[in-house]
Amino acid sequence: MSKSLLKAAREALDSQNYSTAIELCTSILENEPEQYHALVFKGLAHLKSNAVQEGVLSFEKAIALQPSNVLAFQVGFCGILYEKRDSFNAFRPFRTTPG
Repeated sequence: MSKSLLKAAREALDSQNYSTAIELCTSILENEPEQYHALVFKGLAHLKSNAVQEGVLSFEKAIALQPSNVLAFQVGFCGILYEKRDSFNAFRPFRTTPG
């Protein structure tokens, strides 16, 4: 069951239908709360929907389940840093200019 739902969730992510991806992943996780890829997909869908806190929670659960699997870290936290990179400019105390 979860394999076809995971495929549908991935397709929803690919077509930027993030609410559908979240619903599909939530459905998977109701039956299989430790389904790693459902957690990663759900985290990514939340991130793309600007629900960063919810995304972080999903990524943290995935990492706790499979700490040696780097997918959740790469997609999750690196994705968050990339998506929110402009927000970090305010924290740079110095800007270097060439010359």
